[in-house]
Amino acid sequence: GDEMGLGKTVQTIAFLSAVLGKTATTEDRWRSFPLAEADCRQALLVVPLSTLGNWNQELRTWGCFKVTTCHGSTRDSAIEAMLQRDCEVVLTTYAQ
Repeated sequence: GDEMGLGKTVQTIAFLSAVLGKTATTEDRWRSFPLAEADCRQALLVVPLSTLGNWNQELRTWGCFKVTTCHGSTRDSAIEAMLQRDCEVVLTTYAQ
């Protein structure tokens, strides 16, 4: 089963920071959007529905990511934001 307190959230945020080229500087916080045409560094993060809000908060708090949630009524606008490179992380769930 899934064990609590193993740092999975922090490990995932650290991994995404490395993959998306984050440097933990003010440059990350003030990154301009939409991303440049050649900059296709985006990530899709799929989480359980019950943790969607927590993941959103943790990503914004610790990662300096521009996050778009893709679930329910936000689905179409999130897909559009992703296609327009107006976000770095698309957060969604496998629940309906």
